[in-house]
Amino acid sequence: IENMDEIIKIQKDSIVMTQTELKELHQKLQEKIDNQDRTISQYEKEKKELLKQNELQIQTIGHLQNAVVEAKKCIDQMGHRTVSDSKKTEAIHLLTVYTEETQSQYNECFTEAARQDKLLELQRDAIHDLQQKISCMEYDHRLTITFVHITYYSILKTVQEQLEIHINDIQVLRNKVNTLMQSKCHLENKYLYMKKLWQEAEGKLQELRKEALKTERKAKIYEDKECQCKVEVKDKDCITQYIHNLNDLICNNKEQCKSLLYEHDLQTEIEILIKENEDMKRQLQKYKLDFDIIDKELKTERENDTYAQHISFELQKLKDTECCLQYENKQLKSELKKQTKKTDDLLEQLQSIQESGAKFEKLLKKLEDKQKQIKDLCSQITNNETVMEKQTEIIDELEKKLDIKSRQVEAYLSELNQAEEEMPTLYERIQSLKTMLKERSDDMAKLQADYEDNSILKMENSTFEDKTKEDVCQLQIMLKNVQMQLCFTENNYCRVTEDFNKTQEQLIKMTKREANLQECLTNMEKDYCSKLSSIEKEKGKLGECLDKLRDELEKIQRNYSSKHDEHNKLQDICKSYAEQINILKQQIEKEREKVKKIEESKHSIIQQLQECIEQNRVLVKEKTAVEQNNCEIISELQETHKSLLELKRECQLKSKSLACISAELTETAMSRSELCNQSQYVVSCIRIWMEEQREYVNKLSSKLKSQQQELLQFGFEKNSVLDEIKKLKRINHSLMQRLKRMYRHSSKNVRNVCVGCQILPQSLPVNTKYLSSQKKLNLTKTAQRISVCDNTWWFPKMKYIINELRKTNVECSENCFNRVNTDIRLEENHDCGYQSSTSK
Repeated sequence: IENMDEIIKIQKDSIVMTQTELKELHQKLQEKIDNQDRTISQYEKEKKELLKQNELQIQTIGHLQNAVVEAKKCIDQMGHRTVSDSKKTEAIHLLTVYTEETQSQYNECFTEAARQDKLLELQRDAIHDLQQKISCMEYDHRLTITFVHITYYSILKTVQEQLEIHINDIQVLRNKVNTLMQSKCHLENKYLYMKKLWQEAEGKLQELRKEALKTERKAKIYEDKECQCKVEVKDKDCITQYIHNLNDLICNNKEQCKSLLYEHDLQTEIEILIKENEDMKRQLQKYKLDFDIIDKELKTERENDTYAQHISFELQKLKDTECCLQYENKQLKSELKKQTKKTDDLLEQLQSIQESGAKFEKLLKKLEDKQKQIKDLCSQITNNETVMEKQTEIIDELEKKLDIKSRQVEAYLSELNQAEEEMPTLYERIQSLKTMLKERSDDMAKLQADYEDNSILKMENSTFEDKTKEDVCQLQIMLKNVQMQLCFTENNYCRVTEDFNKTQEQLIKMTKREANLQECLTNMEKDYCSKLSSIEKEKGKLGECLDKLRDELEKIQRNYSSKHDEHNKLQDICKSYAEQINILKQQIEKEREKVKKIEESKHSIIQQLQECIEQNRVLVKEKTAVEQNNCEIISELQETHKSLLELKRECQLKSKSLACISAELTETAMSRSELCNQSQYVVSCIRIWMEEQREYVNKLSSKLKSQQQELLQFGFEKNSVLDEIKKLKRINHSLMQRLKRMYRHSSKNVRNVCVGCQILPQSLPVNTKYLSSQKKLNLTKTAQRISVCDNTWWFPKMKYIINELRKTNVECSENCFNRVNTDIRLEENHDCGYQSSTSK
């Protein structure tokens, strides 16, 4: 039963361990799902931002395409309009050069878009492969989960079967206990009955002892009387000899004197004496018959002694069997000691397991503390995000202010000089934007692939969560039922153990009582044997006395036969002798009465012996019944030993199953370690990628800073140029007034115009410190183009292009800033995930 208790405890511990492992697995899966959801949300945000950027870039590309188309149309129109002026042809040539450059850039953008499409296809193939791998991994996880569920259900079934078997065993033990209680009551009744019989036998034996003491005293008295009789007989012999001598003399005298007178009287007396002698002979024969009967009784008593010896031999056999049973009990005790040692070892193992559980609880507490720290960090992150949002609002306000200022600046950019000066910078910016477009298209492709992977993983995780929730609910229901059954079985088991302990105590008491009874029996047997030996000795003494009496009687008969002839002659002496004989007859009658009393006491003793023999037979029967009960108990003990061996085998099987489960758990731990290693590798790759992105962002920020410095320089130059343009306008206005005045005086308009054109170069060198010869030519060409064509279609287009380029620059700077922040956040999230995985 102790082994059964230990088995039930071990099974409970195994169930608790499986429950804790399932809870840990569920928690880990939930944490993984939460991390994946976070990464998916981050990727979605990044995807939205990149989509916005792509839309803006597509708009800019569309505007550039429209500008190129309009430029081509203008070039065609200008080609139709070209007649003969070399200046117009030069302007058209320049425009064609610009258009060819824009077309080449557009073609490059188109080729890059084709490359990006190819890369997207490759990434889609890689995503498909990853999806297949993920499906395989999920299938493996499902198989492992199903195997865990199957093992759990099999363990529960085995536990239930074992509980049913233990319940049946407990019922059998209860029945046995009831039978033992009944046998105990029966044995107690028998014990009380035997006690009464022994008390009665002891009383009878005390009476027999008293009677034996009386017989011994009587025998001593008889011996004393015999000695007196011997002395009297010797005296009487002497007297008889003296009387004989006297009788001779008297006979001689009587023969002489009274021979005739006394003959008749003597004859009558002789006849009387003969009759008396015959009566004495008859009495002696009766005494012989009585002595023969006494001898036969003594022989029967000796045979009874042999029967008692046989009974003692059987008792010795019973003692030997009891010794064998004691030896077997010692062996069983040794086996119980071994089993107790095993139970102590198991208890030590349980204590070690409990200590490991305490350590595990400490680790769980540490994990909870770390989770609290993580929550605090998350709150800090949210606070930082609010601060960032506020900063972004401030940045938006500043950007609005910058837009207002840029619009003011754009009003001044209507002039050709600044547009021609900014064209190379615009080419550089377009190239930088192309590189940015390429990089962002790559990033978009990667993000799309990651988003698709994450969406698939999210769907699969949702399905897996639903299944795990259902399984957990079912397992909780099963656990509740099992706990109820275990409580019921524990209550029953406690009752059974109490009953069994009571029965064991009662059995111990019975065994003690049996031992005491056996000791009493042995003492009684010893007393009985001692009494029998004393009675035999007394019988021997009495036999010897009887033999002596017989010898003396024979001697007396011989003497009496020899003296019978003499007695005929002695009449007077015979009378006296007759009186003595009468006295002796009285004594003999008294002795007869005593002998009758002795015979009656002897008969009573014989009856008591017969009763004792019957009691011994009853005791032998009871002893056989007790031996049968002992055999049954031994058989039951053997059955219990067999059941214990079966339980040991079951324990071994369960230990093997637990070893298999532990091996599987180690395999799962290895797989977890492999997953952790893979996650570490992925995290390292992501960190490398983030470092590369950081370097790239740093390069872009440095480029933007340099571009901003260049823009500031260009702004200063622009202000100086605007001042010079204002001065030139004033000079032109003054020259136009002069020309008008001259036109009033003269009617040759063409010459005045030529004179005005000739005057312009004279006034230019004064204020053209920062203008080169090409700029001068461009100014002359633009002046001619304005004067000839009077078409202002190029200026608004250039304004629109410049505005969009500025917007793209601002948006790029904002995106770079946001990208840096998001990269930092991603690194923190990845680090948090890695820490959580490593802490797990």
